[in-house]
Amino acid sequence: MPYPMNRCVRLVAALSVAALPITAHAQLALTGPRASAAIVGGASTGHETSGFLGGEGDLRITSRVAIFIEGGKVWNASTAGLDAHVKQIANVIGMTGAAENHIAYADAGIRLRVPLDSRVEPYVLGGFGAARVRTETTFSAARTAPPGGATVQLGNDLDGSVTKPMVTAGAGATIPLSSRLFGDLSARYGRILAKTSAIPGDQAIDLVRLQAGLGLRF
Repeated sequence: MPYPMNRCVRLVAALSVAALPITAHAQLALTGPRASAAIVGGASTGHETSGFLGGEGDLRITSRVAIFIEGGKVWNASTAGLDAHVKQIANVIGMTGAAENHIAYADAGIRLRVPLDSRVEPYVLGGFGAARVRTETTFSAARTAPPGGATVQLGNDLDGSVTKPMVTAGAGATIPLSSRLFGDLSARYGRILAKTSAIPGDQAIDLVRLQAGLGLRF
């Protein structure tokens, strides 16, 4: 079957030619720091505004492309749907209620540095990972007593932990502070996907992280 074989040969040849500049960039990247690690923190905005703390690192493949990995914890990422559900139950049992989503996340992907003739190094990134969502709900007595000592059995949606897939995208810039030390400012958007197999009627969680970091290249 010469036709498919010829197509394969042309494809391999095209990929080889396309790889030449990438290989050249990779050789340039070997002359300087290839990896970095940073501590990051800031504000997480969404239905609730909260704080978070985490860390991240990257490994340069070429002078512009790097593989990154990040992880951290968001103190509270409640959603409008969760708050409405808790309020509905609280009204039935004659109490007041509040729920919090505590999120531990980790993801990895590709970071692309944007060429710019400046000390500042802009970048864009995208990745995929997972988030462990731990939901805690508390009820307290309202001014009116609960009707007949009513109680409620909470499911995973209000009391429990579920691991869900997450996608991340963002943009930012690194600012050299010395030959090895750098600062980082960025905005990250994360969408924690719904997992209806574990929580019926589950909804996705949107997070926007506004973060600052301090890192070291090595």
